[in-house]
Amino acid sequence: MQTTDDKNPIEIKPAGKGIVAETPVLRRSKKRRRGFVIALTIPASIALSWWVLPFFVPLPPKLLQPIQVSPTFLAADGTPLRQMLTEEGQRTAPPTRYEDFPGTLVHATLAAEDRRFFTHGGVDLKAIVRAVLDDIKARRIVSGASTITQQLAKISADKKAPRSIFTKLIEALQARRIEMMWSKERILTEYLNRVSYGNLHTGIAGAAQGYFNKPLRDL
Repeated sequence: MQTTDDKNPIEIKPAGKGIVAETPVLRRSKKRRRGFVIALTIPASIALSWWVLPFFVPLPPKLLQPIQVSPTFLAADGTPLRQMLTEEGQRTAPPTRYEDFPGTLVHATLAAEDRRFFTHGGVDLKAIVRAVLDDIKARRIVSGASTITQQLAKISADKKAPRSIFTKLIEALQARRIEMMWSKERILTEYLNRVSYGNLHTGIAGAAQGYFNKPLRDL
């Protein structure tokens, strides 16, 4: 059946009992409502993932535990003679405070590992985009995008999980949680005191002593 308006005929199908026939106006209204819901859902999902979801992911247990320091034999004047291994088979010096790190060391670490450390929120979205583009161009993985905070979560894990998208996602959520709990200075301090520098040396102070036979302040 059609309306008597010849200029804009509208076909109306007989409606069943209790059913209202859908008109173009009703369809447009439904589309607007769906668009409004989608417009709200997308930012809400992003906010949920960025600020709420990280608190549902547990932090690596070792991150909340004191650093294991290697037993060290000293001479009568306090000079280190021999440094033993920890239970984890590492040579680890006592933790260093943030204010005791040489400025050149901090700048060199950030330049090599995480240039935007003091401006991102634990996950560097710009670095991720750059790494993806580099990998696509090379057709293999040639670039990473892990921040210092993500690396801290990784090295603090009890077990070395296989590298996968899921593992990276968990580390990213842990990094977000760390960033919301700790200051940037504390994150960098924990990283420099816990990261491995090779040859069984864990922490920057232990590496300075082991490689150069100097205390960190003299580097």
